[in-house]
Amino acid sequence: MHKVSAFRVQVVAVLLAAFAWAVPTAAPSVAQDAPTAVIHMGLILPTAGTTPLQAAIAKSALDGAQYAEDDFQLNAELVGIDFKILRETASGAAVTAAADRLLAQGAFGIMGGFTYQEAKALADWSKAKNIPFINLAVANDLLRNEQCVPTMFHMAPSAAMYLDALAGWFVRSNLRQWYIVYEDTEEGRAQYERLRYSIRERHFGAREVDRKSTRL
Repeated sequence: MHKVSAFRVQVVAVLLAAFAWAVPTAAPSVAQDAPTAVIHMGLILPTAGTTPLQAAIAKSALDGAQYAEDDFQLNAELVGIDFKILRETASGAAVTAAADRLLAQGAFGIMGGFTYQEAKALADWSKAKNIPFINLAVANDLLRNEQCVPTMFHMAPSAAMYLDALAGWFVRSNLRQWYIVYEDTEEGRAQYERLRYSIRERHFGAREVDRKSTRL
């Protein structure tokens, strides 16, 4: 699935999980004078940025949120749930201030994270506030290991999951000699080590023939 399109799926999946979480607490009767449960999810949308890709990501996230809200509001009314997506637009260091504003508006959980720096900042924020944070888009394995916090949940697959799946598919296709190009950053080097491990330890006959690091 194309990454931009996947953002829409991830937003919908998160809201489905939140909806399922609250449904058991709502009364079964559809004839209700007032909601018996409230689900207000906070969503931090990325700014449109300056490139076509950034603009496409921002639009896809907004479209996915609107689609999900329309669908879930209709179903939530049937079981007496007041459902709403609270939105803020922010990128970079501004995401924690946006999370504070959403919390002040009544959000019980925050969705976002479109860069590693944003997801890390929101993870630290969520731990300090004891508020759930759902990482929508960042695959960095550090957030699942050394920097994992008990209030963070992931919709995005990890980099290790992507790399293991790619290695398995290509090796089974009899493509067993690998020239690996990776970004010369901490995250890039970690991904290289993970891919090398997957090739050497999990797949018979596969080997690395050479490697090159680069700055993107």
